[in-house]
Amino acid sequence: MKKKDTMVRYTLVPDTEDGNVSSNCLSKCPKLSFSKSKIIVFVVILAIALGIILLTVSQSNTWIFTKNMTDCLVDGTCKSGKPRGRISGKHHSKLDKSQYKKRLPQVLVIGARKAGTRALLRFLNLHDGIEVARHESHFFDRNFDNGYDWYKEQMPESLPGQITLEKTPNYFVDLNVPKRVYTFNSSIKLMLILRNPVDRALSDYLQLKLREKDPNKVPPFEHYVIDPVSGEINKSYSPLKRSLYCKHLERWLEYFNLSQILFIDGEKIRVRPWEEMHHVENFLGLDHQINKSQFVFNATKGFYCMKVAKPNFPWKTRERCLSPAKGRVHPEIDLDVEKKLEDYFRPCNNKLFEMIGRRYDW
Repeated sequence: MKKKDTMVRYTLVPDTEDGNVSSNCLSKCPKLSFSKSKIIVFVVILAIALGIILLTVSQSNTWIFTKNMTDCLVDGTCKSGKPRGRISGKHHSKLDKSQYKKRLPQVLVIGARKAGTRALLRFLNLHDGIEVARHESHFFDRNFDNGYDWYKEQMPESLPGQITLEKTPNYFVDLNVPKRVYTFNSSIKLMLILRNPVDRALSDYLQLKLREKDPNKVPPFEHYVIDPVSGEINKSYSPLKRSLYCKHLERWLEYFNLSQILFIDGEKIRVRPWEEMHHVENFLGLDHQINKSQFVFNATKGFYCMKVAKPNFPWKTRERCLSPAKGRVHPEIDLDVEKKLEDYFRPCNNKLFEMIGRRYDW
């Protein structure tokens, strides 16, 4: 019986226009069907496209969502988590990166402590035109002798035309800072967040309490704000002194015009942050990029968080809030003590309102 011929048969396939077989072809070339050829071509094109996408992603250190969704850094961390001094990459091309350099700030957030300065900084960082220093440099109050070159090194890199901004809330109450800032830049712009002075003092107390080794052993707020002998307000208590806004502002107005200072409502920045950000953009001469769609209310925390892109997935968003240390629940104050504090701050509050031509609901 004859064995079945299992040898693969080949047909010469012309690969030149005149129909002749190229010398580059092997003497026996397998013939491919038209459908198989289309599949191979499709796979090759798909592989090339995926390769281009992967190369683009690997070479780019940021993806920025549209301004209506988020302006968050998506190279593994959001902008709030970027390393100190690193280029932020706010959707600028690689050609722009050669222009990045550290610059001295044109805007200072000078206070007030425990009034919402950290939230303000996070919200401002949503804007393309602003680069914020990640850490409080304390240059004008504690590190002034280090010089301007040292100060510049604490700043983030930015592009020409962007605003560099630094925040140190202690500037507002330090006696030496207004003159030093004026000497540094007499035309600088200043931002100051103000909130109910009683609430601010209580928040200040709470932060100081939690810094202690055993916070449970720290006496209550009333122990510090009331003099045990006279029963009157303890005017020497630091958190209360910091809340006397009119006295601190007087020193700043000796050097700066009122038009150089933007007063931000610390209560509104909690309940309608996009409105306060609109005022900030106007004050800084920036286009309006920060809007309501970039905020989401967190019922658990009781304040607004931001919508940001998920790392490596810029088409998806997630909620990004301040640290758990922010927005702590305040302990209840004795009603008689609260009344005494309100009476104590009222004269200074009224003076402040006259100075700035604006009233707050305190």
